[in-house]
Amino acid sequence: MEPLARAAWVRAAGVGAVGLGVPALAWSVHAALGVTLVVFEALVAVVVVGAALFGSEVISERAFRLLRWLSNRPEPEAPRRSRTGR
Repeated sequence: MEPLARAAWVRAAGVGAVGLGVPALAWSVHAALGVTLVVFEALVAVVVVGAALFGSEVISERAFRLLRWLSNRPEPEAPRRSRTGR
């Protein structure tokens, strides 16, 4: 496995472990705290995806940029302009 592919896999596993581990730890401290964190994480995910799909052009671009950053993907190339300026 290439080093960059391994790094992406390790990063994804780390984000998943933190996303599941923090609410589990909070649940062991106090059940209501764990449930609150799970609901908050789900709400944030719904808001980001909703903004990407249904937001204005600027908000949608920012949400997609955040999702690309989280998945460690490069920015797409800008569209090329013609020489006539049209």
